Amino acid sequence: LSLLFLLVISLIGTFIVLFSIGYLHGKRDLGKFLMVLLGFMGAMLGIVSADNLFLLFVFWELTSITSFLLIGFYHEDPVSRRSALQA
Repeated sequence: LSLLFLLVISLIGTFIVLFSIGYLHGKRDLGKFLMVLLGFMGAMLGIVSADNLFLLFVFWELTSITSFLLIGFYHEDPVSRRSALQA
């Protein structure tokens, strides 16, 4: 089951990264966005492949932090900041 989820996360994550590169082409801070997106993907892969409770907790928290950073990426926008705090 873990291998199936590793494959699903990797495939969907790759498609999302490729789509976001095309969609956000020319936007400022694209590299920072991709770094956080890949961090989120890595944290999700870590949750699926964690073999003890401590690692599961660490990757769960990394998923929460990177999710916060992705939602509030345009931090100058008050709606984006409010949405990140709400999430």
